[in-house]
Amino acid sequence: MTPPAVRIGIRVPQYGGTWGEIRSIAELLERSRVDALWVNDHLQSPGRIKSDTTFDAFTTLSALAPLTARIHLGIAVASASYRPPQLAAKMASVLDVISGGRLIMGLGTGSDRPEHAAYGYDFGTSSERTTRLRTALEVMEAMWAHPEGASVAGVLDNAPNMPLTRRPPVWLAAHGPVLLALAGRSTDGIIAAWTSPEELGARAAIAREAADAAGRPALRVALYTFCLIAPSITELHAWVRPQADLLGTTPARFVRWLGTTGLVGTPDEVRQRLAAYATVGVTDVILALPERVPCEAFAAIAESLVPPPDPELRPRPLAVGVSAGANLVQLLVGRHVRSGAGATPAVIDTNGAWSYDDLWAGARGAAGALRAAGVRRGDRVAVAVRDSREWVAAVLGVAWLGAVAVPVDPLSPPDRIAVILQDCEPQLVVAERGLDVDRWPTVAPDALSGDSGPEVAAVHPEDLAYMIYSSGSTGQPKGVMHAHHDMVAGIETYARHVLELRPGERCHSAARLCTSLGFGNGFFRILGAGATAVLSGSRAN
Repeated sequence: MTPPAVRIGIRVPQYGGTWGEIRSIAELLERSRVDALWVNDHLQSPGRIKSDTTFDAFTTLSALAPLTARIHLGIAVASASYRPPQLAAKMASVLDVISGGRLIMGLGTGSDRPEHAAYGYDFGTSSERTTRLRTALEVMEAMWAHPEGASVAGVLDNAPNMPLTRRPPVWLAAHGPVLLALAGRSTDGIIAAWTSPEELGARAAIAREAADAAGRPALRVALYTFCLIAPSITELHAWVRPQADLLGTTPARFVRWLGTTGLVGTPDEVRQRLAAYATVGVTDVILALPERVPCEAFAAIAESLVPPPDPELRPRPLAVGVSAGANLVQLLVGRHVRSGAGATPAVIDTNGAWSYDDLWAGARGAAGALRAAGVRRGDRVAVAVRDSREWVAAVLGVAWLGAVAVPVDPLSPPDRIAVILQDCEPQLVVAERGLDVDRWPTVAPDALSGDSGPEVAAVHPEDLAYMIYSSGSTGQPKGVMHAHHDMVAGIETYARHVLELRPGERCHSAARLCTSLGFGNGFFRILGAGATAVLSGSRAN
């Protein structure tokens, strides 16, 4: 068990992720007993894939603050060279107000030379960067101490800093003795990245000696490092495969590399390594996961390192929050399987039939194949397949991953298909063999099978689940967006109380599944009620 003195913080997936993923992870951490969520202050990914989407520190935390209420929000660390110190102080003050006093302001000299060059910032010598940091600290302290009007020679002249609720705690990224002593005299903590317990203990001793001499309170000591926890090496390899593929290496090699720089292994192994850091005075850890790992990887850390003291107190997903139960896969299939109705026929087509148990396995296998093909949460996946069990498995497999299904009629004229794909920009197209989808990457529906797949993705009820395109009768086809919870009303009202559908009853829709009418009457209303969908995808129209 991690010693109680060590507080656990986790960095959200700000590189290579989507806003939906960041929000979902933040809400997951908020519901857990994790102490803090963190972001880096980078304008581009600090890793090898510079083209990755990158969410900057202050904007991201400002957006996450109203979506959370308990968890601390930290920046590890703000670069003193990326913005004037008076602007940084103002931004921190406002962010702290928005979050209700939950900001932890990490601050450093700036260490990414290529990023400075890419964005036109002067990197400077080591001495110049230290001077810049000292100035930033002086200006911030002045603006927080005198919000009615702060003055610093050559920088501020009676500059007000309102709103302000408090002085946010400042943790300094400090490695050498000069900055460690500065941290002890002037700040509230230090942050050290990718270092051993012995080295971090030595650094903490220098900072704490300076703090004692200055009569300051005890410092926080934070370790920033990679972390990945899983019950087996097989699961670890599955989680990192998307990133390993992009880096041109194998999951096994990638995991070994992570282990040389971070905390990787089973829950017990990671807890033992954290205990070694606690013995040298570490009070906080900031854990960064590799890019493109699934939500389960974040949940594994939260559950392994800060479990509730009593099973009865385990946090339950909020009704309006992020959870696997909010995923439409659970609404349409999972709940029937759990209720004991798994043997009930779910889908019948011209080539055979699936029970709800079969459909669950088919959707999970499709999700595994789609993930292996590079599909991630929030990605759009076009499904250009005729009505069949394969169509149902593909659409549910997309939702299983938290991605967005876009049904497309494979019998449409090529120019209409091209217009829809150009508009939705899919990560992948599930397309019947021989169908021309131009430049978009494809996978055949019969390739979406397998014996394993990930756990159902935790989603917010209002996360986008699927898009149905209009006919285009009044112009270009338009994508109509639907969230995961949008199906509930149609199932619980129309399907149950108007159609009075019951388990085992067989239903067939004359409208194609790729249309709005067919999607409802031939797919989700039927499955949601536990009835049986009869599909005839061989017809031409």
